Amino acid sequence: MSRTTAAEIVFREATKTYPGQSSPAVDRLSLRVAAGEICMLVGPSGGGKTTALKMINRLIDFEGGDIEIDGRSVRSLDVTELRRGIGYVIQQIGLFPHMTVAGNIATVPRLLGWEKQRIRERGRELIALVGLDPDRDAGRYPAELSGGQRQRIGLARALAADPPLMLMDEPFGALDPITRDRLQQEFLALQARIQKTVVFVTHDIDEAIKMGDRIAILRGGGVLAQYDTPDRILAQPVDDFVAQFVGADRGLKRLALRRLRDIRPIPAPAARLGDNAQAAKAKVRRAGFERLVLIDEEGRPTALLPVERLASERVSEEGAEPLGAVGTPDMPLRDALSVMLSQTGSHLVVVDGAGRLAGLVSADLISQELASEALDMGDEPTSAAPERVA
Repeated sequence: MSRTTAAEIVFREATKTYPGQSSPAVDRLSLRVAAGEICMLVGPSGGGKTTALKMINRLIDFEGGDIEIDGRSVRSLDVTELRRGIGYVIQQIGLFPHMTVAGNIATVPRLLGWEKQRIRERGRELIALVGLDPDRDAGRYPAELSGGQRQRIGLARALAADPPLMLMDEPFGALDPITRDRLQQEFLALQARIQKTVVFVTHDIDEAIKMGDRIAILRGGGVLAQYDTPDRILAQPVDDFVAQFVGADRGLKRLALRRLRDIRPIPAPAARLGDNAQAAKAKVRRAGFERLVLIDEEGRPTALLPVERLASERVSEEGAEPLGAVGTPDMPLRDALSVMLSQTGSHLVVVDGAGRLAGLVSADLISQELASEALDMGDEPTSAAPERVA
């Protein structure tokens, strides 16, 4: 396989039936994973998720249909060459206990015949890339690492030869929730830099929604139920099976996908210290609010001032209330709602990337935004495969 940044994967009615079984584990699976995308495979037990994943690198062979990587059938490639060109990360990690961190990362480059200096430099680069210290950690052994550190090294080892494709089989499933969330965030940040094609198996729909560019939901027996973006699957599940699988709280799950930058805030009545108090009061009344947002000379919000406390001639800090938490462009809408509830306010002050006042958002505004997006998607639910694999 040629070394490219990312590879396109195409399943063409790929089918696998295990010996002694009357029905397939994966049944005529057809879907396309674009280069540089993360495709999440989810479904109930017996849905064929891991089988489909292992068919890509032929750890499990298949008897029907085909799987192509950049237009080449995986069956046309030498198995050893195929597997060395694919990064593979599993839940059990599988680090060699007798090898150091550097030695584990060097496994595939060494098999590919890389020079020692190149292997050493690549190892140090990857240790740093996954958030560890090359000077401190390169010579350590797996037993000396925490679970999260071992998983980081497993990822570094999979990336060692710069493969265009990564296969990940529940890589964070054995970690505690805090470590798992941190590694998910770090992997997404890393993916934004390296842009690999990733096929990722998980049993957790929340993980799939959080991490996937697209999600493939498989029914029992490895039949594709729906393949689409997380937002569209949540907004328009193709049938009752998908709706039940993603959960009755799918509206709330959509809030985790959207960011405050995705909605236009309401203009906020604002004033600086020393501004005319009556003019400021009139501004608040016209807007239909009860509090004025105080801003500094740079336009950054500093406090909230109830309109009834605008008694003097000029706007002052007398009677002002703490600003509390503010919304930032990257804040998920779910977190914005949580902040509103915790601060018992009907509106949240929102700032731009420079910390300047951008406006206000309300629960109603967020609800309206999600409703309008659902309408924009159309009335018809998406099909199991939104594009024909030709």
